[in-house]
Amino acid sequence: MVIQIKIAGIGGQGVQFAGKLLAHAAFSADLNVSQAVKYEPSTKGGLTVADLTIAKDDEEIVYPFIENEPDILVIFAQRAWDEYKGIIGGNTLVLVDDSQVDTSDMSHDRIYRLPFSKVALQIGSENVMNVVALGFISELLDLEGNYITKGIGTSNPEEAEEHTLLEITPELFEESLVHDSPARFREKNLEAFKKGYELSASMDIAT
Repeated sequence: MVIQIKIAGIGGQGVQFAGKLLAHAAFSADLNVSQAVKYEPSTKGGLTVADLTIAKDDEEIVYPFIENEPDILVIFAQRAWDEYKGIIGGNTLVLVDDSQVDTSDMSHDRIYRLPFSKVALQIGSENVMNVVALGFISELLDLEGNYITKGIGTSNPEEAEEHTLLEITPELFEESLVHDSPARFREKNLEAFKKGYELSASMDIAT
């Protein structure tokens, strides 16, 4: 089983940092993980993308870039939406920032408009929007209350034991935050992660 996650936004939104933290957490869970990045040379405003492919440790990841139908697509900016809405598959779970992205040009029953920026501003800095999103994703990947299979949306809990499961616990994400965050941002990042996790736990999103 392999799960593919694409995070896309523009420079300055912390896309690469979110990808790094997710990759670190997956690696700490003894999973096989690849992280591929794409970005335009401009520091602010240029398109930036992190592709994460996660598999069991005995499965080979053949190609690191995600070109079509990711399992989870996270969008932080309108430009990223315009660029990548065409790769959404029928089972793709789409998470977009509701302050930055207008998805009215597409009908898809698994698009969730989420207040990542608003929650970050409540914490005191829009710069932690990426970590709010990471907390949200971590709840989806936590097998204590959820499970993920390659046939996303087609299985039920009774069938879960028939599938090879991937697990990345919130604790591993938090360890990654502590490890990778500059000391002056660590406390705010941990708060942002917690708020994102709580937001996801409060919603009924089938993975």
